[in-house]
Amino acid sequence: MKWRIELYPRGDRNESYVAVYLQRTDDNPETCNITFTVQGLDCKETSFCHREGTKIFKAQTASGYSNYIKRDTVFQSLENDALILKFTLKPVCEGSDQEVLPPLPYKNELFADVVLRAGSAEFKVHKAIVWARWPKLVEKMNAEGTCEKLFDIGSDVLEAIIGYVYTGKVDY
Repeated sequence: MKWRIELYPRGDRNESYVAVYLQRTDDNPETCNITFTVQGLDCKETSFCHREGTKIFKAQTASGYSNYIKRDTVFQSLENDALILKFTLKPVCEGSDQEVLPPLPYKNELFADVVLRAGSAEFKVHKAIVWARWPKLVEKMNAEGTCEKLFDIGSDVLEAIIGYVYTGKVDY
């Protein structure tokens, strides 16, 4: 996507104000929901004006502020006649009630070839995935000629370890 900043030092409706617009200039047919901020900064990068908005942009559309800031305020804040406008664009992701990622493969037990137990809990996991993060366990099981392992730890601890093996992250 391509963007353009339109600045009207004498405003587009009222000459007492500076007008600022953000325009999407591409012809891409996709729409995008954007949260954008506009900051007016002086030469020391101190903010003297801050506005924020959210807009669904289609191709060739614009959004902004016809009364962004009074001209008098801008001139009082300028040093060496330099005006800095900082735009920050962030896509807005709409959440849904459905899971974005599928559940971890060990939770559905499909094609599992190893059983790990802790107490009365049983976790059917995949040897190839365990091998990637816990190779010593697989080597030990291969040496013993078994596909099952009993651990003397809490089932919640073993589940956290398995979660790490599958995702590389630890959930607290």
